[in-house]
Amino acid sequence: MAIDYIYKTDGTDKDYYLMIVDRNGLIHFANSYLISNLGFIHYESPKYNFFQLLDSDQLKNFKHTLSAVHTKDCPAEVEISARNGSLHWIKWKVSKYKAEADGNDKFFCVGYDIAGKSKVKKMQQVAKNNYEAIMEGLTIGVIMQDKNGEVLAVNKRAAQIFETSIESIYDINEFKELWKTVKKENDGISFEKSPPMKAIQTGAVQCNVQITFQNQAGELKSLVVNSQPLFENNSSVPVSVVTSIIDITRENKLEKVVHQQEILFHTFQNNSPHLSWMVDEDARLLYANTSFFQYLGLDETAIGKNILAMVPKVLADAFENKHRQVLKTNLPQQLQEKMFLADGTMIVYWINLFPVQSVNGKKMIGGEAINITERFKAEERLQQVNERLKYLSHITTDAIWEWNMRSGHILRNQVLKDITGFTSSHAQSLGWWFRRVHHEDRKKLHSIIKNVIENKEQSWESEYRFKKASGEYMMVLDRGYVIYENDTPVKMIGSLHDITQLKELEGKLLQEKIQHQKAITETIFVVQEKERTRIGHELHDNVNQILGTCKLFMEMIKPATDTDEQLKVKVTEYILTAIEEIRRLSKEMVSPQLKENGLIASIATLVSDLEITHAMNVIFHHEEEAEKLSSGKKVALFRIVQEQVKNTLKYSKAKNLLIDLNADNKKITLIVEDDGIGFDPQQTRRGIGLSNIYERTKFYDGDVIIKTAPGKGCKITVKLPFDN
Repeated sequence: MAIDYIYKTDGTDKDYYLMIVDRNGLIHFANSYLISNLGFIHYESPKYNFFQLLDSDQLKNFKHTLSAVHTKDCPAEVEISARNGSLHWIKWKVSKYKAEADGNDKFFCVGYDIAGKSKVKKMQQVAKNNYEAIMEGLTIGVIMQDKNGEVLAVNKRAAQIFETSIESIYDINEFKELWKTVKKENDGISFEKSPPMKAIQTGAVQCNVQITFQNQAGELKSLVVNSQPLFENNSSVPVSVVTSIIDITRENKLEKVVHQQEILFHTFQNNSPHLSWMVDEDARLLYANTSFFQYLGLDETAIGKNILAMVPKVLADAFENKHRQVLKTNLPQQLQEKMFLADGTMIVYWINLFPVQSVNGKKMIGGEAINITERFKAEERLQQVNERLKYLSHITTDAIWEWNMRSGHILRNQVLKDITGFTSSHAQSLGWWFRRVHHEDRKKLHSIIKNVIENKEQSWESEYRFKKASGEYMMVLDRGYVIYENDTPVKMIGSLHDITQLKELEGKLLQEKIQHQKAITETIFVVQEKERTRIGHELHDNVNQILGTCKLFMEMIKPATDTDEQLKVKVTEYILTAIEEIRRLSKEMVSPQLKENGLIASIATLVSDLEITHAMNVIFHHEEEAEKLSSGKKVALFRIVQEQVKNTLKYSKAKNLLIDLNADNKKITLIVEDDGIGFDPQQTRRGIGLSNIYERTKFYDGDVIIKTAPGKGCKITVKLPFDN
């Protein structure tokens, strides 16, 4: 087959491997060079799978390369070892050979030994005589060189440490360039003076040579290099050298961190107000901080002495007993000791003793003592307060509660249990209590308590609804008092009062007040309507009659001159105008006969009168449901229409006016809308007309919405609830 000889040799040291392999590793073709070097009998045999020649890491890299070639549809290169492990590195160039319908594409692979045949032979000979030395420490970087410095073998770890490829290390020129980035004690090391070449030159092992290597990113790596010269046939002259390379960058960093932590530990311990120490199995002092020495009046000379002889007897007896327990159980032990100084001052210490395992396996005991005198006294005071509160809660008629802010539990006296209906068997946490608060009051109560605690205030009070065991809500007045310890709130004590009946009474009084006020207002409206009607009738029946009489007398006058005739005509016209204006005013002021005519008919009459004047085009829409309103609400709506029509005529310059009266099951809606010049509601003062509209609507628990803007007309919407 012709393909068997493609790339067989290019006149150099390299011979090429050729194969066609699918995505599952099955070899469909292999040239004779690959068959002979990798131990195949015949490439057409289906049992040969290239993946079987690769370890897990190499297999992962090769599969990744096949996937990349398949996805990008372009060749890719990969360095992997097959059959001979790290001593037989092959560089493959992989390209897609044939795309299959089932997705199991085939790939054409061309590869060659990175080291070359002559180097492989040299390496094999050296490996045969020095196998153990070469294989020693394969988990670290390993490089084998001949006496001239040529690289015979290299493992993958070495290339990873130097952050380069295996091929670059095999290339002597690139390998020499690599050494230019290496330093020893901040001085550069040439390739000729490198540890491997020194081992060749001197025949002596180069042990633990510490060097630094700067990668392309400018980062420094700390390396330890060991170079072992190799000899043949008892010769005193090395024929090759094996170099192991260990990356200790991480270890160096950890060593610095440990050193910094030691400094921080000693700084912290020597500035801590608490006493710290460490003793051995025989209670001899091994370590103590500054506070320990100062408290006992000792110094560094106390190290190595028995701690039981240095502390007060009451502590020594407790220490001796607890020390034995720690050594026996290998578990921490705590104790609290109270001591009195010569002047009678009480000091309370909380002491923790714990086992410490030393490097040599001997047991040690660490200890710390914290001065809790103030806390002890505060707890005593709290206990006394609790006792007093306990007695008071039994004799008082008030509902008392106590919230332990550390545990979250709430304690209640019998009075509180009785008014809420919850016994002691019910949950008593703060969360349980808040869940019983009405959801509309819960956020407010939580905010009050939170603000009191954050601002370190002493007391608070709040009214809210609380759900009793019966399921009913009661209105309560709750007052709380906060107890602080070292500026930290530890307890809250309070009293709770059932003010449900008081609130109900207040509500009734308020409703009665509102109803009384409404009755007064309604009376005022009735009186106003009566007074308007009386004035309207007076104007119509009396003033108009007087003006009519004046008109008759004026008609009886016989003018002597043309000028007198003109004056007579003018006076008569003014009298007629006054009669018409008074007739109009009296009609507006006289209360409409809504009981007889109805609201819709009254508004329709108003619209009809308006159309006679030809002042504007008026459209009136309505629904008969509006007639179900009370007479008071009908009068209010009619006066609102009357007032807004008057405002429209006087100010709007409108050409069209819409009056819409519609209803649903709950409310009546009146809309009066014009297409006039409008106005700015933020800049225009509310006049008497608009004020009357607002007052009449508010009286009947209604709403007024005014929508207007300059040049946009005006729309007034009035909504009144139907009578209950």
